[in-house]
Amino acid sequence: MQSRPLGWIRTLLGVWMGLGLAVGCRQPSGAPREQASRTSSLGSVQGPARIAAGYAHSLAARPDGTVWAAGYNNAGQLGDGSWDNRTVPVQVQGLSEAVTMAAGHLHSLVRYSDDTVWAWGTNATGQLGDGSTSSHAVPAQVPALLGGGALETYDQHALAVSSDGTLWTWGSNSQGQLGNGGPTLYTTTPVLSWLY
Repeated sequence: MQSRPLGWIRTLLGVWMGLGLAVGCRQPSGAPREQASRTSSLGSVQGPARIAAGYAHSLAARPDGTVWAAGYNNAGQLGDGSWDNRTVPVQVQGLSEAVTMAAGHLHSLVRYSDDTVWAWGTNATGQLGDGSTSSHAVPAQVPALLGGGALETYDQHALAVSSDGTLWTWGSNSQGQLGNGGPTLYTTTPVLSWLY
């Protein structure tokens, strides 16, 4: 068996780095400290969720109500009008009064201050709720739905509590996840759910 002559150096460096991370790196006293975390343009936001994480994309609403997105964009789920992946955040087109949002597998939803719900991204099973199965790279309104409460989405379906307190669902129903007792595989417009 052949030994590695520099193996002990690697071990020593590993122990030293582990101690440095566990204890924290120290600077000589009097040396200026760099800011530990960078200031976020999101500020300290109160109220419903103003961030959302999808399969491989992220959304955030800034204090001015604009929505920004980054990540995977093969279905237009970033809402910037393109199908290009983005490592630097881009503004979602047309959104300026976002209250809350949700991110699905390859689609995104947002509720405006006027309680309208908007969706964009993939739409193979009607998860955008706009009455079609066409995908959109920019937000489109979910018609006839005023979502004054919670908003949630997952892989291929979505849920919204309306301003009158009823729960509406749309998209894939392959396992009965819409909770409406319906036998259809999917619905492209919101339907009343018995879950709530």
